[in-house]
Amino acid sequence: MKTLLIAILITLGSLGPIIAQNAPPRLYINSTRVSATVVEIDYDITYGGFVEIHLFDQDGKKVWIKGVVNQKLGSFTFRIPARPLKPGDRYTYFFRYKGSEYNGSFYAT
Repeated sequence: MKTLLIAILITLGSLGPIIAQNAPPRLYINSTRVSATVVEIDYDITYGGFVEIHLFDQDGKKVWIKGVVNQKLGSFTFRIPARPLKPGDRYTYFFRYKGSEYNGSFYAT
């Protein structure tokens, strides 16, 4: 009985990576750091692929766009130069990744 239980645990434990690989793609926004020179937005992705960010001012005008291909899953950072941003204004952004959009916002300093 003890041997059977160990075999079951070993078998179930080996399914973890297979189950994780079948999960749908997802982007997670972790943090936003704002300084006088740069805005850094940290994010994680569950699969490699193209990630695009669109930044809008408080009037809805697009002020910045950038895309990058990440070859693997993991943690990454978009760095946005602060010079076109007006201190005190609120900016919204969305990430586009694998057909989905993920939103956030920050105030420029």
